[in-house]
Amino acid sequence: SGNANDFFNFVTADNAFSLENPGGVYISDFTEGRNQYDSDVSIIGAYAMTELPLTAKLKTILGARAEQTTLKFTSFSEVNPIADQALLDEWNYLPSAGLIYEAIPDKMNVRASYSRTIARPTFREIASIAIFDEIRNVIVLGNEDLMITEVDNADFRWEYFFERGEMISFSLFYKNFTNPIELTINPQTGGGTPEFQYRNVDQAILYGAEFEARKSLSFIGLPSFSIGTNLAYVNSEVDIPAAELAVIRRFDPNADAVRPLFGQSPYIANAYLNFLPESGKTKASLNFNVQGERLFLVSVGGTPDVYEQPFPSLNFRISQEVANNVNITLGVSNILDPEFKRTHQFNGQEYLFRNYRNGRTISLGLSYKVQNY
Repeated sequence: SGNANDFFNFVTADNAFSLENPGGVYISDFTEGRNQYDSDVSIIGAYAMTELPLTAKLKTILGARAEQTTLKFTSFSEVNPIADQALLDEWNYLPSAGLIYEAIPDKMNVRASYSRTIARPTFREIASIAIFDEIRNVIVLGNEDLMITEVDNADFRWEYFFERGEMISFSLFYKNFTNPIELTINPQTGGGTPEFQYRNVDQAILYGAEFEARKSLSFIGLPSFSIGTNLAYVNSEVDIPAAELAVIRRFDPNADAVRPLFGQSPYIANAYLNFLPESGKTKASLNFNVQGERLFLVSVGGTPDVYEQPFPSLNFRISQEVANNVNITLGVSNILDPEFKRTHQFNGQEYLFRNYRNGRTISLGLSYKVQNY
């Protein structure tokens, strides 16, 4: 019990002008001038693909895509106004090639492929604005010098299909990144709320293996149930810039010259249990996911990097058709409610950067599907 206004610190006529508050109320505007802006993004693309049979069981797929990206930014800041600045204006040429060998028709395939893809900076990453990141609890600055990331991808995949909806596959993959983007502390930050900024690093590589399987449980008398899993092992490396590495080794002479790719976990595991009877009126799923430790924040100098620790996620969802085209859905998210923890290490000792629990979420929905006739 209590007064909601006291709890939420609401300003009302009663508490702003009262004997208990003779000093009045002061409202200060801390709006960031650099956050008054306008922007325009334009992406133009052209794509061509051809499929060529080489033998009765072997075919090749060749393709190419060209994309032109333009991102313009206008700042209305009184201190540093900017008019129609082109933050991005470039062409990217993206070839692709693949081989597919159908070892057993409709049953087993072997695939090998190469492609080049890109990852554009988001507007909040590249624009000269400051945004308060509620997840990280810091101010994040854009960086107008960011470049588009180019990724060269190569992979080899074996897959085998059983009955309908059942399969097993194994893949090997390799990726080479040019100008990958990572989040680092802004070295010019003074006191107060810490500021972080996105930046490019020169190169990064990533390679690993992936296993996937889907299976019906009809073989044990449960035809309405199916299970599946996806497991991936990933190794990633980024060369630490020489000047930055020299500073790090003043504090830790044995520090590695490489670090993991920003945001990349060394392993990812997913599993699910689905329920779908023949009538199709009831659908249910139980999903589990966990990812390994991943780099969350790149520090500078002798300050250790911050890593996000693994936290398992278990979610349940069930949907029931109660009338024609009317469904009720119940969902429970984050059933395990694990501790969400970020840490950093120094001299072999682990220190806590931040920890909390998200809590469980229960949702209930009613939907109606409109049929097209």
